Amino acid sequence: MARAHDKKEKEKDRSAKKERSEKKESSKTSKTPKTEEKTSKAPAAKANPKATPLCTDKVTKKVYSLIALAKSNGLLKIGVNEVIKRLNKGDAELVFLAGDAKPFAIVEPIVHLCENKNRTFYFVPSTSSLGKACGLTRPVAGCVVMYSEQSSITKLVSEIRDQMSNV
Repeated sequence: MARAHDKKEKEKDRSAKKERSEKKESSKTSKTPKTEEKTSKAPAAKANPKATPLCTDKVTKKVYSLIALAKSNGLLKIGVNEVIKRLNKGDAELVFLAGDAKPFAIVEPIVHLCENKNRTFYFVPSTSSLGKACGLTRPVAGCVVMYSEQSSITKLVSEIRDQMSNV
């Protein structure tokens, strides 16, 4: 009799565990759409007021396509240290920095270096979107597109420069 009683208790425990795990799964699935809605409705991170010139939305899309093209051709270097190296070597054509980099002091030396070396630099609104454009899942504070003879890259670079000069 003791065995039959133990079996019944074990079955009850198993069914109770299944119910709890089903409740957890259902609560997880019901919460995920809410968080997705929150992230999609949340405003973009605000760029630092010192982040000038800041690209407009239209130009930002072109910047991201240029970054993707440069990455596929091996002409993109990612990260603040790489940007500084390329500026010092003289390989940099365009430098893109994140306007919401925290702390902003991370990108300030690059701004001064670009001004001293007479290199063009632009700020994009977000570190996370810059990271995605660079093909990473991590946020990126800066990247550099190096000189190229390819017509598609030079065409995009000139378009971005023209549109940013009008702003």
